[in-house]
Order: sequence, then structure tokens, then C-alpha cells
Amino acid sequence: MRAIAWAIGALALSAGSSWGQPPTPAAFDHPCMYLNADEIARLRQRIASDAPARTMADRLVAGADQLLARTPQPVTGPFRNVLIPPLPSDPSQVTLVTTHGQLARRDLAAARDLGIAYALTGDERYAAKVAEFASAWASAMEAKLPNTYSAWLVVAQTLPALYYAVDLCWDAAPMTDELKGQIKAWAGAIAAQAKEKHPLCTPYLTAFNLNLIASSGIICEDRGLVEFAYNAPDNPDTFQGLLRGSKDAATGKKMPGLFDSNGKANYEANQDAPVSRAIQVIKALTYVAELARHQGQDLYAFEYKGAGLRSAYLYYAPDFDGTRKAPDLSPFRGAKGDAAVYELAFARYGEPAMLSVLRALGRDLVDPHVLGPIGLTHGVPTDLAGAVRPPSTAGRR
Repeated sequence: MRAIAWAIGALALSAGSSWGQPPTPAAFDHPCMYLNADEIARLRQRIASDAPARTMADRLVAGADQLLARTPQPVTGPFRNVLIPPLPSDPSQVTLVTTHGQLARRDLAAARDLGIAYALTGDERYAAKVAEFASAWASAMEAKLPNTYSAWLVVAQTLPALYYAVDLCWDAAPMTDELKGQIKAWAGAIAAQAKEKHPLCTPYLTAFNLNLIASSGIICEDRGLVEFAYNAPDNPDTFQGLLRGSKDAATGKKMPGLFDSNGKANYEANQDAPVSRAIQVIKALTYVAELARHQGQDLYAFEYKGAGLRSAYLYYAPDFDGTRKAPDLSPFRGAKGDAAVYELAFARYGEPAMLSVLRALGRDLVDPHVLGPIGLTHGVPTDLAGAVRPPSTAGRR
């Protein structure tokens, strides 16, 4: 029955434009963050005709059905990545969710999945639950960035997932003007602080912070916040600036860009887990590029002396398809969910090395931070034999 429902939903929607660059919008036409209406229409059509996609969609919707019974557990007051007091005196009552970071990852990923379920089905039960999660967090969590690195990083990694859900449900009846005003005020206050304190001490947090600011801009309908990530003269650490490099404000010393001309992260030597850190920086920049694409800006095409997303994806592909071994001669096994952005990489560039990663890791990858079931929502469709088709480059810029 669900397969029939997917087919009916697909027939009810227009196919939309090609997979190429969306036009620059004159105004914010939600959804417009990581998916737009045309892409959702094509996704519904793909689910109706493509068995692997339908399997992923059915799994997502089944999970969303279970989430309808969940009560939000927002952080109350300031966000700190510490134990939540008071812990129960009875040890048997201690739950696994004990930090603000775990609460955020749990609740905001749930809201994201509910938002995608609404986009796929049009069932406003999912949108109502997204509204409940958004209202709970905007009401309970203080609209202030934490002052510790670890807590700020969690906020930057997870809040965009909630914004993604709100964007997908923007025109649903449960997303009232009053609620949207509440969320705008809360997101705007957090974004203003993120913008004021940007840039940060590490490329890792700086990249995620850019996505936090830009995604906040979509929710606040503030183009200045969105463009701060890639087109702000007063911000040297835009997407492009991070790839070009900059000068240390204190010493005037030239700071290299995030990646060299081969795509290798320039800061790897200072990291305990260099491949894991590198792929997360690549992922955060991919979030910004995908958001910018929906605003008519092609950051996927940006390169500076050979450094860009394409070269970074290609450099690290052997770490994920098993062709490059770790120092102990074993294949690198970490960050599988973070490598889910290779779905977007292959959809854009169509490189065999990117396809190799997808074949090695599987097509049902789930990004743990923002995009969730990325193989479903952003992946290139499969053919009847289950192999990935290289994308058309028609209309690409």
C-alpha cells in the first residue's frame, strides 16, 4: 500500500527543473535550505519508481511514525555539554542521555527526520511534531552560545538540523506565524553571537559555525546572514576565504588555506584523528555549498590554486573505499556517517573515485549531524541493476 502512496504522491507533483543550479531567488521561497520544492517533487517520483529509494523512504517514514510518540527533551537554560543535574539517586533510573550534547543530537535529528517525512508524504502529523520540537527548544534553551569549545561545536553541528526541519515544514498549517516569529527571534539571537565571535580558533569549528550562521539566515529570512558564509567583504573566513587562507590578525603571519592543491588538509599533523577531522571539515563546507546552491551560488565550482571541495573529496576517497590503509595496514573504519557527503560529491562531480566510496560504504548512509538519510534525499538514483548512474552535467555551472 505504501508503494501505491508513493506513486500517487509523485503523480501529484511536477517534475520541476533539471538537477542543475537553481536560480537565485528574489525572496525566500521555503523550502530553500538543503532541498527545494522541485527537488522534493523529483524525490517523490524517484521513490515511486526506484525500489532501493522506496525501501529507504519506507524506513524513514516508519521511524518518523515512532517519533510521533516522543516528547521533546530540550536543554533548559544555558547550553553546556556537561552532565544534566540532578542525576537520580536510584542508579537504575539513570538514562544514557546525560549531556546537553546528547539531548541536542537526539532531539534535533528526530525533528530533521520528521521534517523529511513531511516533505515526502505531506502528512501534517509530522509537521505538527516538528513544530512541537522547535517550540520546545526555542522556549527552553537560552538563546545564547555556550562559552566552551565542545559545547559550541555541538550547537553548530546540530541546530541546523532543526532549522532544516522547520524550513521543510514552513508552509504547513502547524507552523503558525506566531511560532515562526518565536523561532526567528531565537535563531537570530544565536546567529548574531555566532557571527560576532567568528572566526574561531580551529578550522573545524569555524566551518561548522559558517553553516550555523547561514542556516539561521534562511530561518530568519536574513540574506545578510546567509551571504556571510560566502559573500561578505567584512568576513575573511567565508567558504572561499577558508580555502584561500588568511593572515593571523595578531602576528600578520600568512595562514594557509584548509587544503593544499592535492586536497589534503593542511592541519592534519596537529590532529589526533586526521582523517576523521578532515572529512568533518569537508562535510561542514559541503553543508555551506549545498545551502548556497539553493541561493544560486555555486561553491562546488570554487577552487583556489587547485584547492576546493572536489580535490578534497578525491584526496580522501581512498581512506573510505579501502584502497589506502591506516599506518597499521588496516583499512580506515571511522567516520562512515561523515563520509555520507560523498553522495553529494558524486551527484555533483560524477568522479569514479567518489562512486567507489559509495560502493564500499553502501547507499543507505546517514549523516549524523544535519542531512540525515543523505543517500535518499540527495543521492543519484540507481538503475534497475542497482548500480549508480553518473549524473548528467547538463545545466551545470
